[in-house]
Amino acid sequence: MKKRFFPTITVLLMIMFLASCTKPADPVETVKGMIMDDYPTTTIGKAFDSAFNNPVWKSFKTEKGQTVVEFNGNVKQSMHDGISKFLWHRVETDKRIAKFFDRDMMEKIGLEKMKELVQNYPNAKQPDFDPLKMLIQYYIDQYYTPTGAPVEFQWVMNIKDPAKASLERYACGDSWKELELEPVLNMIYH
Repeated sequence: MKKRFFPTITVLLMIMFLASCTKPADPVETVKGMIMDDYPTTTIGKAFDSAFNNPVWKSFKTEKGQTVVEFNGNVKQSMHDGISKFLWHRVETDKRIAKFFDRDMMEKIGLEKMKELVQNYPNAKQPDFDPLKMLIQYYIDQYYTPTGAPVEFQWVMNIKDPAKASLERYACGDSWKELELEPVLNMIYH
């Protein structure tokens, strides 16, 4: 009976030793390997790495001890074009968004610059020329997700289940302040 007892203890001690030596999962690799519920065709890592130029992933701990995974990259032309198309649809169908654009354009571009842009626009003499549309497109191109603009996304790791994380923050300067997450994710995943 003593012979059986010794090998059992040895195996248990080896298992405990090996379990204590396992390294916790890398939070960046965990998030990159996740699949978002509404976008089950690819991983977060593949989608974000291909949707933006210069992708950089990192993780850090907050003062509260939360682990945050951060993605930084730059807007590709295709992302800009997709967001531009989405915004045009919103401007044409949602008066609240149209009012925001009017107010924000005036603040960022200024009345004098807007007049100059309209006067110097190559097609300004055409009968179908719409100065408001031209100004909105200029605004979108210059201030709202311009190609090359830096983006940032942050996921907070679930403390109880480190294999899960939630997307808590997304930004492209201040240009996405009126843009919901859904159209941004649609551009990333399509």
